[in-house]
Amino acid sequence: LCFSRGKEYRQERTYCNLYFKKEEYKYEYTGSVQEFIVPYTGDYKIELWGASYQERTQLGSYTSGILSLTKDTTLYLYLGEKPFSCLPYTECNRNSFNGGGIGGFFTQSNYMARTYSGSGATDVRLVSGSWDDFTSLNSRIMVAAGSGVCEGVCAGGGLVGHVGSDYDNGGAGTQTKGGKATSDATAGSFGKGGNGFISTPYLPNCNDAFGGGGGYYGGGGGRSGSSDTLCTSRYGSGGSGSSFISGHNGCVAIQGENNQSPKPGCMDGTTDIKCSIHYSGYKFENTKMIDGAGYLWTTKKEENVGLPPNPGSSGNGYARVTYLGR
Repeated sequence: LCFSRGKEYRQERTYCNLYFKKEEYKYEYTGSVQEFIVPYTGDYKIELWGASYQERTQLGSYTSGILSLTKDTTLYLYLGEKPFSCLPYTECNRNSFNGGGIGGFFTQSNYMARTYSGSGATDVRLVSGSWDDFTSLNSRIMVAAGSGVCEGVCAGGGLVGHVGSDYDNGGAGTQTKGGKATSDATAGSFGKGGNGFISTPYLPNCNDAFGGGGGYYGGGGGRSGSSDTLCTSRYGSGGSGSSFISGHNGCVAIQGENNQSPKPGCMDGTTDIKCSIHYSGYKFENTKMIDGAGYLWTTKKEENVGLPPNPGSSGNGYARVTYLGR
């Protein structure tokens, strides 16, 4: 029992601790890929937290599961970057690390710009590379979504992301497509939040166009501005992305290393566990998916169970790997 997996192991932890010392490996945001080289053959619990914008309504998601790994296998960890502001009077010209969408472009120095990029996701991959590398993105086996940036609730998503409550909002990422965008903002895509767009940059208070959150599929970017000169409806929220776990019922894996299309016959809302399994064959057990608002996701959104606190203190993504024994 000491080295059995899942529930049986945890029930016997007090007894097993006489013979087995738990080992944890913790990862903070660095802005680049980090490696976990498996030290022992056995079972590992992997936990991920996506990046957040603000406390309470705009937190990143949490995902976890137990994975059997062979000694010397290398996993690649990409931890999401929290949104950054384009103040003062500068142009947003890059994504937040690991998929947060670019904030609305603003270059006029006469007015204040309050635009932010979206939050980056946190994920585990089998192939290294730049965070947006095609083959590397395809190799993701677990993703915890980053939050969008909005007025309202745009916390990181579960199987589906969240949408803000502003003017022209970016849509939510799902298991098979990125969040929609309106007008000149851009939609989310596989692994990347959409970019925001400022429609009336020469008017004060019309400059809040936020990027979509990163995720398995990213949220759409927001569009700011309105037809009236007072800009009474000025905010353009970025939607949040979705999360993914290979082996979590309700998720939809892609077809292969070079094919990002969903598995044949698999669509949003599926209850076929085979749809969730990554092309590599890696499959988590005892999975858990909680969105940034604290809701548990099985094959659908369930009760609010509360979000496990991100052990980091910066708002960036975080990862923890715990050896559970053989």
